[in-house]
This record gives sequence, C-alpha cells and structure tokens, in this order.
Amino acid sequence: MRPELIWRRTLLAIARSTSRRRRGRRPGASSVCLLLVVAVLGLASAGAAATLGPAPARLVGTYKATLGNYPALGFYKGRYTLYIRPGNRIAFTILDATTFPNSASYSGNRMVLAAEGQCTAAGTYTWALDGTKLDLRKIRDPCTPRAVLLSRIWTKAT
Repeated sequence: MRPELIWRRTLLAIARSTSRRRRGRRPGASSVCLLLVVAVLGLASAGAAATLGPAPARLVGTYKATLGNYPALGFYKGRYTLYIRPGNRIAFTILDATTFPNSASYSGNRMVLAAEGQCTAAGTYTWALDGTKLDLRKIRDPCTPRAVLLSRIWTKAT
C-alpha cells in the first residue's frame, strides 16, 4: 500500500474517532489498538514495497494471448496483448484497440501491479518464463477484470 494511502486512511480513522467523542461516546481501547496496528502494518508494507524493483531484462517484451468470452467483465473472444517495458511500465491492449497503461514492480518471481484506472487496489502475481511462454498466476488481486485478463499463459511476440 502506498504511504499516502496509509496516512489518508489513518487520518480518516482518527477523524471518525474524534467525531464519536463529540457525540458523547469515547473510542474503546480496542479501537485505538487496532488503529495503531493498522498504521504500523501499513508502514511496514510500504517499506517492503520500496524494495521492489524494475522488470527483469529477460521479462521485458510484448506478449500475446487469446481470451475466451467474458462479457460481464467487458472482455470478448480475441487477441489480447501485454506489454512489459523496461523499468516499471506495463500495459494491456484489448482486442488490438484500447490500451490500458499501468505500473508494476518486481521482486524475484513476483510482480505487483499498482492501483490504477478502474483497479483501486494493487494486485500481486507470480511469473515464470519458459522459453517464449510467460505464465502469470494471481496471488492476490481484488480487481477481477485485471485478474481474469492477466492470469494465463502468454506467448512472447517480441
């Protein structure tokens, strides 16, 4: 989680706690402890995210995959493209028409995609490259459309 989000959530929790006090109710000790635990864990995860780096050179490239029909998610049968760029840029092209940029960070065989666009939370995936085949598997991603799009075997085009 990004540090600015942690602080915003912490400030919102404090504001809610203060408004309860104004209405004559005091926050319980468990609420205060929970707030501190969330803040500490959030800062710890923000520090861990800072250790993530750019895309490994062997992973950089353009990948293609054919998806089935997922009309409820806005995906229709056809060719989809995944672009993994040097550094932390990644993009998806849907049916060779619309491109959605995103940023990603890497550590070992893990890829963490940022909360961008319609995806309001980060997503974590494992990757394995075997020749021209890139196998992406979701570890955790609350953004269902992104998870459905990415979790598959992609074939390297360039």
